[in-house]
Amino acid sequence: MNKQNTNLYNNKTYSGGYGFVAIPDNKTIEKCYSLVKEKFPSDWEYLLTAGYLPHVTLYHSKMKEIPVDFARSMKEKLNASLKGLSFNLDNLVCFGRKFIFWNIESSGISYEKIMKSHIDALDLANYLDRAATKRAEEEGLSLTVKEKENVELFNHPLVRDLYTPHITLAYDERAHDYLEVSATEKHSMTIESVEFAEIGHPGIIIKVVEL
Repeated sequence: MNKQNTNLYNNKTYSGGYGFVAIPDNKTIEKCYSLVKEKFPSDWEYLLTAGYLPHVTLYHSKMKEIPVDFARSMKEKLNASLKGLSFNLDNLVCFGRKFIFWNIESSGISYEKIMKSHIDALDLANYLDRAATKRAEEEGLSLTVKEKENVELFNHPLVRDLYTPHITLAYDERAHDYLEVSATEKHSMTIESVEFAEIGHPGIIIKVVEL
């Protein structure tokens, strides 16, 4: 790549739905697929099945002109903190009456590190597209007052002290009636990498961005 092309690449920006996501090990990916097939009706609007990549979102929203240099340096920072760490997945819970989350157990050193990495990833909010339609409103989620405040500030309900690291397994209008109380499904997960990705509804990875 010549000097002129290098400068053009360094000036590249990303606009739209973007964020940082932690990708689990292959065993966890296959476990997600089998768990969804076992537990949830096949006619739901979204199910985490083969073709979708399971992930733990550190932060994503609708962004405007994220510099490639920022995305690259933050990705490196997050990988340095999280790559290779192991976590326990435990409770299946319904969020906003529509999402089914498989939550990370909220204890231990690894949990403290992912919470800190979430705060680091929130630097991405410096590029938040304030004019964009709020995704939580598009999805018609049932939110608390504090979750609504987070949507106003970060265009995401689960940030800062409300951040709940999880893998999204399913999304449907009937989720709340199907899973009114949490269920437990124990599994040990290892983070293989942290990636910068384009994110679509309902929180799926459209593509991992090569930086």
